[in-house]
Amino acid sequence: MKEIYFKSPTGFIIGNGVIKKLGAHLNKLGIKKCLLISDNTLKELGIVDMVLDYARADGIEFIEYCGCLPDPPVENVYDALEAYRAKGCQGILGLGGGSAMDVAKAVSVLVTNPGSFEEYVGVGKVPNRGCPLVLAPTIAGSGSEIGMFAIMMVNGQKAGVVDQNLCADLALVDPELTVSCPRGLTAATGLDGLCHLIESYISNLTSPMAEMFCLEGIHYMVKYLRKAVGQGDNVEARYWVSYASSIGLFANNLTDGCAANHGLAFAIGGVYHISHGLSNAIVLPYVFPYVARAELDRMPRLAQAFGLNIEGKNNQELADAITEELVRLNRDVGCLIPLSKFGGKPEDIDHLVDETFAQTRVMGHSSWKLTADELREIFTKAM
Repeated sequence: MKEIYFKSPTGFIIGNGVIKKLGAHLNKLGIKKCLLISDNTLKELGIVDMVLDYARADGIEFIEYCGCLPDPPVENVYDALEAYRAKGCQGILGLGGGSAMDVAKAVSVLVTNPGSFEEYVGVGKVPNRGCPLVLAPTIAGSGSEIGMFAIMMVNGQKAGVVDQNLCADLALVDPELTVSCPRGLTAATGLDGLCHLIESYISNLTSPMAEMFCLEGIHYMVKYLRKAVGQGDNVEARYWVSYASSIGLFANNLTDGCAANHGLAFAIGGVYHISHGLSNAIVLPYVFPYVARAELDRMPRLAQAFGLNIEGKNNQELADAITEELVRLNRDVGCLIPLSKFGGKPEDIDHLVDETFAQTRVMGHSSWKLTADELREIFTKAM
């Protein structure tokens, strides 16, 4: 009987058009002067100004920091923190993808905790809750608006702070903000969201509560991701993919994060500079058949979440059927891409194995402990 510790934002709102009430939510949190943390692409697309105009109508003043980069360097955190302090802000709005929202979470805790981001790298090291924080995603998949994780590049390596005190006061999820997300990014981030769900379901830290979120999210992600990719203005598909993405991080919060698939993805992302979502998508069809071996008794419910017929099939056959569906889904949304397309070579494999083993936290969550030989097999298939 496992102890279940549920860590989440104090508020989670999802619905088409809910961003229009942003000002009311900021006012309720006592934020009259707000630091906006986002990126230049959203600023150039006019999404930043559209969102801020909704809140300005309710009397909110904004200081804008739109310098967030993909796989953000820790310097983004310090630059935004300087703006917060210099302008006397009272809270933060993180608007964008996982990078902007991770930066927003990191800045929030440094407002109320002394020292540097680097001092809190690890699990459970942040003593105080951050300043008032609202997170609004413009993509679906990262789930960062829900998560208790903030990952930065520090001296060329990914470093993560994992703590419940990172959680936002409010996750404001408006699927209409994701409509402008390009097809390739929709696919890659959606598959990243699917990884969150699958990895938490077969994590050695899973629980009945985590399973509930995982199976629900997998059902909707598998059902609607193709439609969200192929018909980007379909607000129903965007809604359910956003929903699946967010509850995937509720599951991750319960399991202290992802498992082996993310370990391999961190390795290839660092070596080939492939985006986080696409890195996870690329290795998912190859990792799953290995890690499923330790969880075969869980395959019937997982297969049903994928919409597969389980009648007359044993657990191994169901695992194989799920693998085939992962291959089809990856191919259908354009993410079944060999590493060779990014410069991958067989001689890189030993280095990739070493980089994967360096991801001790997530690799430790896998109930099937991948060996070096198994990792070489996976990377060879992915090449």
